[in-house]
Amino acid sequence: MTDMIGIEDTNDTINDSINKIIRTTGSGGLLVAALGWFVYGGLDGAFGMVIFGTLTALSILIALIPFGVGIVLQALVLFLWLIPTAFSFTGLYHTWITWLDIGIAMFVGLILNVLMTIGIYLEKA
Repeated sequence: MTDMIGIEDTNDTINDSINKIIRTTGSGGLLVAALGWFVYGGLDGAFGMVIFGTLTALSILIALIPFGVGIVLQALVLFLWLIPTAFSFTGLYHTWITWLDIGIAMFVGLILNVLMTIGIYLEKA
């Protein structure tokens, strides 16, 4: 929204950005749930994929630790704890959709790790 002198209200642009993120995330969750429905068969597969996707998305926060440490910790947490726990809890097993979810989480984690490391180097300069 613009006021009388032409300055755009930053709260409106921030709210628009947040709404876009929520819509994109929500539609991505629906897509994953639909794929889980067809790949794993039924409502259990859909809910299992939503739970698995949420847990892998939360693992991205570990990758915020800079200097490559975060991405290594994310991989260790994913492969040694999160994936076996989530599979035993939800009854899922490795298919292309779980590998895709893991790959996307690792890729986003790598990008965030690199950006955090660059940010620290630029802060020190």
